[in-house]
Amino acid sequence: MQDITLNLTQRLTLTPQLKQSIEILALSHDDLQALVQEQTEANPFLELTKPNFSDKLVAGYHDDNKEDIFNLTSAKESYKQDLHKQLHIKKIDTRILAIIQYLIENLDDNGYLEEDLSELLEGLPSSANISLKEMQQALEILQTLDPIGIGARNTKECLILQIKYKMSANKLKKDLYLLAIEICAKFLDLVAKSQFNKLSKLLNKNIDEITQAIKFINTLNIYPVKEDVSQDSDYHITPDFFVKNNNHEWIIELNQDIMPKLSINNVYASSLNSLTADSIDYIKQKMQEANWLIKSLQQRFDTLLKVATLIIREQQSFFEHGSITMRPLVMQELADNLGIHVSTVSRALKSKYLQCPSGIYPLNYFLSSKLKTQVGGYISSKTIISCIEHIIKEESKPLSDEQIADYLKRQGIQVARRTIAKYRSQLGLPCAHIRKQK
Repeated sequence: MQDITLNLTQRLTLTPQLKQSIEILALSHDDLQALVQEQTEANPFLELTKPNFSDKLVAGYHDDNKEDIFNLTSAKESYKQDLHKQLHIKKIDTRILAIIQYLIENLDDNGYLEEDLSELLEGLPSSANISLKEMQQALEILQTLDPIGIGARNTKECLILQIKYKMSANKLKKDLYLLAIEICAKFLDLVAKSQFNKLSKLLNKNIDEITQAIKFINTLNIYPVKEDVSQDSDYHITPDFFVKNNNHEWIIELNQDIMPKLSINNVYASSLNSLTADSIDYIKQKMQEANWLIKSLQQRFDTLLKVATLIIREQQSFFEHGSITMRPLVMQELADNLGIHVSTVSRALKSKYLQCPSGIYPLNYFLSSKLKTQVGGYISSKTIISCIEHIIKEESKPLSDEQIADYLKRQGIQVARRTIAKYRSQLGLPCAHIRKQK
């Protein structure tokens, strides 16, 4: 007699509504406007009133033609839309396909996947029962899409993905490619310092082989996606928020001009009472979709305002005294204070900008890691960077990274020499030896 067993398994069901809600929070201003325009054209229940745009564009960016932002969005397809299209021609299990689509919406503006897979996994409904192995499988497929390097977690992985792709197409240069992979995987810091002789000894390769490998590495793209806006004379950034001083307190306001003014078209809504049996299901579906989009947009701006308001509250001193007074602040702290998931904070920060009297800043500029001081407490990494910049600017003779570290130590700030070197490099400042030559 055969035993009959029944296995119950949970499948990932990213409903169109849930997927849309996730996408909407992470969208930049321009991409949001494109989505709203597309949905309005496809759904007769949606009515869009275009806002009257003011001259609140940040100084330093210009828009000579003052084109309507709704028209700008249709000029160029976003790279994420292209990735979704590439998936259509591949045979992928529907469960993995949904995960890949989720990963695509979490890529940053340069095509990197900044969040760990485990963190992204926590952002999915627990009922979906997704495993980390499935997330990894989805990422591997995503990284086969064009441009090569898409979905990389860091520069090292981005370069290695490109090298492996080239190696699969050209077996004759396999030795060169394998050497380049080893250099990228282990010794990018030596490449940055041009320490070719040291690389030669470590890898047991002659200097010509090392030079050829590095020359090849320099032809690769550091970013999977990188738009050159320097050639675009009409490029501007439209801020999502304005920060103003109100009775010695800095407050933040949503830029009302960029909020889509969506509503239900009353003419179509009133026709629901006279529907025929043939059309009632379709019309009701469109009505539900319209209501959901309006609700999702409101949730998006509510979440953005909550996150931005907390950032401004925590970084009040920045607006008075600059980045040297910034306090340590990480996404997890924001998430804990707001009672939301860290992945929600990450999406809220992505491609969002604020304008204040000193200029325009991406929201994630106000986040920084913390370093412990010798007298107790913590100091923001951005404060350290500002200190280094000030020290080098005011130096009478070039100070080495070790000397800068000693100076900060005397101020009660313990920073390793290699950390000084890293932050100095981020500032684009050369080492003391090169500064002496200037």
